[in-house]
Amino acid sequence: MTQRNTLLALGFGVLVVSTASVLIRELLKLEVSASTVAALRLSIASVVMAIAALGSFGTLQKISFRVLSLTAISGICLAAHFITWIQSLKFIPVATSTFLVTTSPIWVALFSFFLLKETIGKKQSLGILIAIGGAGIILSTSPENRISSEGLLGETLAVIGAVSIAIYFVIARYLKEKIDLRVFVFLAYLFASFVVIIWMLIENTESITIPNDAWIYLIALALGPQAIGHTIFNWAVRRLPATTVSTAILGEPIFASILAWWWLSEKIDTVSAIGFITIVIGILISTRTALSKASASM
Repeated sequence: MTQRNTLLALGFGVLVVSTASVLIRELLKLEVSASTVAALRLSIASVVMAIAALGSFGTLQKISFRVLSLTAISGICLAAHFITWIQSLKFIPVATSTFLVTTSPIWVALFSFFLLKETIGKKQSLGILIAIGGAGIILSTSPENRISSEGLLGETLAVIGAVSIAIYFVIARYLKEKIDLRVFVFLAYLFASFVVIIWMLIENTESITIPNDAWIYLIALALGPQAIGHTIFNWAVRRLPATTVSTAILGEPIFASILAWWWLSEKIDTVSAIGFITIVIGILISTRTALSKASASM
């Protein structure tokens, strides 16, 4: 598959993952706890990926302890991402939370430089900065976060989510030739499930009840954003630099905000629209630069 087609597939993955915020908000409205949402999302996706990886389980015996350990760490980071991000949605709007979480390209660029020795060109760095600047434009219009202690907590949780998912992507990139994709995704989701289930049991001291209406959202969340969307990200990061993938994911808040406007009646003002346009420009600069580099090396 060409690099251009990889980017198109990545764009589709971003679109699918963008539905997660709205689905989670609906689940929180139905009083399903954030920990339960994360646990069931990952558990259901783990089962789906186990079925998908059946033909590759024979490679498990060849996996070294180091690779297995790194896979476990990636799963723990994925769990931390979901735990902190989902919790942040309790305190700040969908747009604000999603934009802060998707500042991950900054962290990916740093980790990739120091750990993977992947350099970031000037134009790609410019694209990342422009995209992050667009996120800053959006955040500047959110007065709730400037004056509320709950808003500050939500922002902190979202940033932790950005750092943890950055580590996850860098590890996934590092292991691209050391473990089969389907096996890696299954194991990472499985390890992440263990962590969030423990969190769910600690957080929910009383019996866990899930309304019947919640199951359609839970299944949609597990099959769409997780099993399809995040797996596409894992596939793409084996073909493109981790920074390129994480920068493309900055498109998620745009789709998420549009869905939140349509489904949850969350307003998109003029300044936010300018921020969206700025982010798109940054993504285009960053991904086109990465695409040019890939084409030149072929």
